[in-house]
Amino acid sequence: MRKFPLFVIISFVLGYPLFSESSTFFREESPHYRVYSDDSSSSAREISQKMEACLRLYNGILHLDLSSLKVKLKVRIFKEKSSFDSYLVSLINQTRDDFVYIHYTDLEKSELVGFEKANSAEFDSSLLHQGFIQFIKAMIPNSPIWLREGIAAYVENSKYNSSTSSFVWRPNLVWLDSLKSIINTKDKFIPLDKLLIMNKQEALKNISLFYPEAWGIVQYLSNTGEKKYNRIFWDSISALDAGATVDENSNYVLKKAFSWVDKNTLHNDFISYIKSLKTFTDYIKEGIDFYSKGDINHAEESFKHAVRIEPDNHIPYYYMGLISYARKKYGDAEIFYKKALKLGTESGLINYALGVNAFAANKFDDAVVYLKKAKETDKKTYGAKVDTLLKRIELLR
Repeated sequence: MRKFPLFVIISFVLGYPLFSESSTFFREESPHYRVYSDDSSSSAREISQKMEACLRLYNGILHLDLSSLKVKLKVRIFKEKSSFDSYLVSLINQTRDDFVYIHYTDLEKSELVGFEKANSAEFDSSLLHQGFIQFIKAMIPNSPIWLREGIAAYVENSKYNSSTSSFVWRPNLVWLDSLKSIINTKDKFIPLDKLLIMNKQEALKNISLFYPEAWGIVQYLSNTGEKKYNRIFWDSISALDAGATVDENSNYVLKKAFSWVDKNTLHNDFISYIKSLKTFTDYIKEGIDFYSKGDINHAEESFKHAVRIEPDNHIPYYYMGLISYARKKYGDAEIFYKKALKLGTESGLINYALGVNAFAANKFDDAVVYLKKAKETDKKTYGAKVDTLLKRIELLR
């Protein structure tokens, strides 16, 4: 079940946090961040590099003037969840299941607080989401709630490239099924003109509807091929005033960005777009269905779409290997199979596929190696098949 991210915690406490920064934390400064880690100096340095990559991703969307950022944003990452819990209790007398941004009236005291996770993708997702909340609160303290939370959800599936020290945006479709369900239950759907001016209290009251819709409108305005709707997104950002209240900014956006478009047309176009979107699982099921019917061209298209959504998942590569094999493109099939193996496809299955592929390409020596590996890995499943094929190879040599 997808968890709903937490809204920013606002504190009007004027004093500094109780923990000592100098004695218990390693500190690293980058152009826009001040990072503290209780793990190591290298950890603090790596996180500071990631935060700068986050900022470049954020501002690639917002295009704000960074010269207005007069202080370095503070990030504190704990090695252990228990230490994270203790720290939050000392600040707000409660803890959280995930990262949180704590906002003080003094921006220099505000901080993003998190903890290391075994899964690096989950760590990056939390860092991206709450990092965006921190960034936009620093630049536009009172942006519309839908825009702030919608963009935070929109960017959180981006993938970090360590060789370029950058985040590459990837679609975040975890909210798609929830949004489709809301759309199909018409009496639940929050009308867009209401969503655009919702305050924090209203959004929290309707949290299960608000988050999918906030993500959906950002996804739509940013990615639809309709330039008139792309313009709405850009105009929404241009309408923001760093000195305005949430209500004022929400109404600025409503009047300056959305007033010229017919709301019924926008609603219908938005609904059609969302209904047309497919998740990774949707594309995999569709591709397998096409493949089982012998329609390998459409199957290939489905698996390519799946790869765009989850490039590190092994399933589509395995089927693209099967498709290449069916086309007698044995070199391509080998590449796809090895990619699938690297990403986690079961070793016996892949080695058997590689053996059959090498046999079809008349690479008998390679075929024998792969087939024997398959038999060693899973004799029950592949033993008899391998023995039969090995006998055929001996006859053909």
